[in-house]
Amino acid sequence: MPVRVLAMILLVLSFPVLEAWVLFELGKRFGLWVVVWLIVAAIAGLMLIRLERLVWAIRVASSLREQRSPLSALLRSARAVVVGVAA
Repeated sequence: MPVRVLAMILLVLSFPVLEAWVLFELGKRFGLWVVVWLIVAAIAGLMLIRLERLVWAIRVASSLREQRSPLSALLRSARAVVVGVAA
């Protein structure tokens, strides 16, 4: 296996470890409520993304039915997904 591929795999696998370490450090420094807040925000973001997946099809179908461009519906859904990821 080339060294570059191995380095990319290690980089990708290091992100969950780094995230867990940051959560533990935040918990130690600021208390458990900060970690709970981050977990609740992540769950809310995931729920927003899942809901947007369902609403996306309805928006696109509605815009096509009204003979409008589905681009605005796609952009609105993309914004909601970005917000869900940021949460």
